[in-house]
Amino acid sequence: MQRKNKSDLLKELKTKEEILKARIANLEARQRKEEDRILTRKKILIGAHILDKIKNDEAARRLLTQELNHFLTRAIDRKLFDLP
Repeated sequence: MQRKNKSDLLKELKTKEEILKARIANLEARQRKEEDRILTRKKILIGAHILDKIKNDEAARRLLTQELNHFLTRAIDRKLFDLP
């Protein structure tokens, strides 16, 4: 069995390192994508719940409008909720 010289061993290890870095980056990206998907689903469900709640509850609608008035700063977002 022939021993690898240090240069070949170093090259081999660096190649393995690059492969591992790529796999790590791929797994991290997939994990972030899954976390984003879960967060989006939560936002949709919370929004649906609030819309259902304010449909027949005037006090809840006023409270939400007050909260949105303080929270929303972009004109396009404010217009969506008929805020000045």
